[in-house]
Amino acid sequence: MKKKSIIVLSILLTSLFVVIVSCYEAPKSTTLPKPTSLPDSMLSPGAGLVWITPEASSVAHGADFDIQIHVNTGNQKIAAFGFDLSFDPAIVGPNVQKGTFSVDPLTEGFIQAVNASVKGTLKLAGFDANGKGPKEDLGLIKISLKGLKAGESELALKVNNLTDDKSQPLGKPAVKNGKVTVK
Repeated sequence: MKKKSIIVLSILLTSLFVVIVSCYEAPKSTTLPKPTSLPDSMLSPGAGLVWITPEASSVAHGADFDIQIHVNTGNQKIAAFGFDLSFDPAIVGPNVQKGTFSVDPLTEGFIQAVNASVKGTLKLAGFDANGKGPKEDLGLIKISLKGLKAGESELALKVNNLTDDKSQPLGKPAVKNGKVTVK
């Protein structure tokens, strides 16, 4: 009797499944909209500006020094970034004894990846699903460097990606580079 009940129950469940599947209409394929920039009228003045502080440094040969990267998020939250920091590798180099290959997040910042495979360039990337800010001066990351040889090197930033918590471009990316003089 038990076996017969199980067979009948299996047939009923299979029939129910067939009815449900036959009534189900597959959704039509949809294309997700592509993110677009916010209109200029909605952007805060200066949103997207990324800069190095201090703007200029003077350090002794062999000395360690730190720079910071800050961003103006305007009225948006920063959720992702990708930057390249370039420098003259004969004059300046990363201090790999500190942070993640010389990089640490600041109190309000974040960092996930540092790539130093190209001599004279640090590729920096970060992601925070909730976003940070909004703030006109958000300290993002600290980079520890070392003066290697007397001379002057530009510390040049390139913004590859600057995105808010809604996957929208953050402002209009612009940079203020820095420089270091090693004595």
